[in-house]
Amino acid sequence: RLLLSTFVALQSTLTVGYNLGNMNTPAHIIRASLGIPSVAFTVDGVAVPMAANDALWGFAVSIFFLGALVGCNSSPQLADKWGRKTYLLWNSAVFIVGALLEAGAQLPQCTLSGGWEPCLSRVAMLITGRGIAGIASGGATAVVPLYLGEVAP
Repeated sequence: RLLLSTFVALQSTLTVGYNLGNMNTPAHIIRASLGIPSVAFTVDGVAVPMAANDALWGFAVSIFFLGALVGCNSSPQLADKWGRKTYLLWNSAVFIVGALLEAGAQLPQCTLSGGWEPCLSRVAMLITGRGIAGIASGGATAVVPLYLGEVAP
């Protein structure tokens, strides 16, 4: 029973690690599908840097950490009120909501205007999902060590 509890609690930290790295490697693919390329091409074929798109992408990546800050600060009080195990169960549901929003960012159809404008409905879903996943990750980072310390013999 102790091993199972430990294994289940540590799964949330695996999810934290995944969310930390999942935006870096496929960044150019994700950016292209969301319509936020780092450069756009004129009719003459000249590449024009898109600084606003870089800022938007940076915000989409970093909102995870702002969410984690909120999750770290609010989770100890909730874990004290609900209990560590109950908090971690609800936190898993929050992880699922964030993951569904991130995955759903591919669903809304929108016409891209030649690479000059991002698909805002997709970007908004991605940013919202990243923020929610960040809240859950911050909560897991703060509560999992407390839970493991309580269940240890």
